[in-house]
Amino acid sequence: MCSAILLSFTLRAQVGIVPIQHYYSNQIENQFSDSLYKPISIRPFINNNPLNYKPIDTLRLSGGKWLQSVQSRGWLNYNHKIFSLHINPLMQLSLGNEFQEKTYYNNIRGIQGYGYIGSTLFFHTAYYESQSIFPDYLQSFVTDTGIVPGQGRVKGLVNNKSFDYGWAESVLMYKPNDRIDISFGHNKNHIGFGYRSMLLSDNTVPYLNLRINAHFGRVHYTVIYAALNNFQRGPVLSRGYDKKYFSAHYLNFFPHKNLEIGLFETVIWPGADSTGYRGFDVNYLNPVIFYHATQNYLGSPDNSMIGMNIRYRPLKDLHVYGQFLLDDLDIDRSTQRGFYRNKTAMQAGIKWFNAFGIKQLITRFELNQAQPYTYAHKIPAQNYTAMQQPLAHPLGANFREFHFSAFYEKKRWSADMLLTYAQVGKDIENSHVGNNIFISDFLIPGFPRSYDNVLLQGLKTDIIHAQFALHYLLLPVNRTTVDIIYNYRLANNILSGEVVSNFISFGIRTNLFNNYQDF
Repeated sequence: MCSAILLSFTLRAQVGIVPIQHYYSNQIENQFSDSLYKPISIRPFINNNPLNYKPIDTLRLSGGKWLQSVQSRGWLNYNHKIFSLHINPLMQLSLGNEFQEKTYYNNIRGIQGYGYIGSTLFFHTAYYESQSIFPDYLQSFVTDTGIVPGQGRVKGLVNNKSFDYGWAESVLMYKPNDRIDISFGHNKNHIGFGYRSMLLSDNTVPYLNLRINAHFGRVHYTVIYAALNNFQRGPVLSRGYDKKYFSAHYLNFFPHKNLEIGLFETVIWPGADSTGYRGFDVNYLNPVIFYHATQNYLGSPDNSMIGMNIRYRPLKDLHVYGQFLLDDLDIDRSTQRGFYRNKTAMQAGIKWFNAFGIKQLITRFELNQAQPYTYAHKIPAQNYTAMQQPLAHPLGANFREFHFSAFYEKKRWSADMLLTYAQVGKDIENSHVGNNIFISDFLIPGFPRSYDNVLLQGLKTDIIHAQFALHYLLLPVNRTTVDIIYNYRLANNILSGEVVSNFISFGIRTNLFNNYQDF
């Protein structure tokens, strides 16, 4: 139940991978805000020092040596100068009520292990099994797609009520020197400073990938190669999932200590095409950025995109950030109104640390938007998705979203608030207006000369999601907390009317990964 976590914490000054989780992301951004040319826009973070986001000594409960060790290092620990292993349980045991005589729960049990071998190899592995009954809107999503958001495929129903599913993640990292690090495993990636990412997010399930980072002063370069699964409900089990492959380049540089700019490109191609098995195309091993875009301009049938990521700090605690993605652009028709191939997405946001002069209060406001048909492709196997989920924003395309969040922490207590308002142009039966990125572009009305497309065309749907949570930290080492969480969700359009989910839950959980359920 965690993202990649090859953490040293208080063990020693070891390098490691910091979890893709908003709490840790905020702490890293704040901790390294004054560090010259520290690349923090691509996650999981690579950290060269112990993550001292919170002095564990100040959080310890009273107790014997074992309890002190559990809080700072883990449940089972072995340390040697050339080898270490730390093992912790993973859990989420929660019970909720939807105020409509419906009870739901999460029963998640698992194990996590991490450590190092010598001074250059670091590893992490985690696995858990789950049975869950979700609130109605999530229960419907899982039933329709066969996927629990961000976690994995459901294996079936237990007593015709709860979903049974599992999750696994493993990473091995090699860091021969301070300039190069290489990680290989089954995990996620996220590019950007936002709550969401319009370039590459951790919204989907973990996937097999190789990531290479190189650091040269103000310039940082990342290459990612990945194997993704296309998943449709009920595949032929003997044949396995249909494969597609992914390659991305990300060039990050600092023209000024307070300004960070990243250039991004990616390409997706199917594991099989009309000629038969294709597999991993070795041409895409080329690590030079914009090579993919050039290939696309020269007529490649594969799905390529380019984008930009930016952050500026006008004040020490104030971060202004944004993203722009160009999926497709027909230059000859770019001036003609609403041509379907003019596919773009954007993000703009502000994050304020120690907001209003209150220490440990973090606020964020963010706008996300994607034009109709963005991330989709003529061949659905080449859309920007993995295992039935978008690789960028969970709403797909043809939407505008406003997000506000606040987080406050004092010693072991913390509270957070999340408010999201989204406008979505939904596809309705037998029509394709650009929201569902799993539908082929061939089915766009008027294809290939489809004009007059506008943002939010189709069945306009308003989605409001509010969450308020109170947490008490039990174990700092893997951020196990006792929580009480209230959620409110309203979806409204002219066909369905208002559909409300109003629920509260109480439980204990290990908080080491992002779980996006506000869509």
